[in-house]
Amino acid sequence: MKTLYIIRHAEAEDLYGQPDSFRPLTERGNLQALALGNHLGQLPTNWIVSPAVRTYSTAHALSTTQSHKPVLHLEKRIYNAELSDLLEVIELLPNDWNDVVLIGHNPGVSNLSQYLTGMQHPFKKGAVVKIALDITNWSEVVQACGKEDFYWFP
Repeated sequence: MKTLYIIRHAEAEDLYGQPDSFRPLTERGNLQALALGNHLGQLPTNWIVSPAVRTYSTAHALSTTQSHKPVLHLEKRIYNAELSDLLEVIELLPNDWNDVVLIGHNPGVSNLSQYLTGMQHPFKKGAVVKIALDITNWSEVVQACGKEDFYWFP
């Protein structure tokens, strides 16, 4: 059994004329990330994070609510990812990681959640879904192999 927390980044600024990946969190976005961390409590150690500023900043703010320091693994394939990209990232995770946090972007994260559970949510900024996966190895991920434990957003 594996567990996957899928998180959409918190609210970010609109930066006109600059690359999309440079967008920082708004003040509200920082508060969303902190609320998320306070609601979730302790999360797994290994976090797979898009390198975009808004996802990394969400991870950083969320990490301040943890009693242990999570290990952030920046993964460029998560930025602007299609479902197939996210599945590839998951399938290649080390099998000794039983519980993982993935912080990314829409529509990829909502498509991934729906693919794994069959449940559809309006994946709002700062939202999380916790999914229990009926697999032994990450490479076994297939459609509908997961059961949603909960969905929540600040």
